[in-house]
Amino acid sequence: MYFIILTTGTVLFKGGIHQIDTVEQAAMALKPLAGNLAYLLFAIGVIGTGLIAIPVLSGSISYIITETFGWEQGLDKKFHEAKAFYI
Repeated sequence: MYFIILTTGTVLFKGGIHQIDTVEQAAMALKPLAGNLAYLLFAIGVIGTGLIAIPVLSGSISYIITETFGWEQGLDKKFHEAKAFYI
């Protein structure tokens, strides 16, 4: 993660962008690499990040609810052992 931030900062600074106020300016970091497809590539990255977060958030909510009510929980349990966790 650190190297992504460092590389993006270096590319933007060399490109004359010293302050990022909009998403459009952030997408400009990809322009030297992707050309006119920079915005599409940036959008795919943002959407992909959101899709990756869905299972993590679902699992977190399942743990919170089942732990609150004292129900069986855990990814190591079979469906019939912890139905509330998986539903």
